Amino acid sequence: MNALSSNFRTPDPIIAYQYFTKVPPYFNLSYFRAKIFRYANEKGVEWFFNREERRGQCFKFTESVKKEAQTMIDKGRTPYSTAKELGLSESTIYYHVRKGNLKKKN
Repeated sequence: MNALSSNFRTPDPIIAYQYFTKVPPYFNLSYFRAKIFRYANEKGVEWFFNREERRGQCFKFTESVKKEAQTMIDKGRTPYSTAKELGLSESTIYYHVRKGNLKKKN
């Protein structure tokens, strides 16, 4: 039995993770074992290792919300009323104006 196989039909995700990332064997990943196996069984091993990275992205301020907010600002709406209608905070609108994602009407 090599490092990537176990008595299951698919590779053990924890052993594979430790093998590919060079995690020391004394580092205990058994806490996450049930969760990892659940995802591997439900979504497949390929999903577990090849999933899209989603950390650090806005989950409310999507492209469609961005377009809608920009049209509202272009029509002369205030950032406060735009934010309240879209279910965002006012600081979110100001943040995206500062970052250049939204253009403020002059």
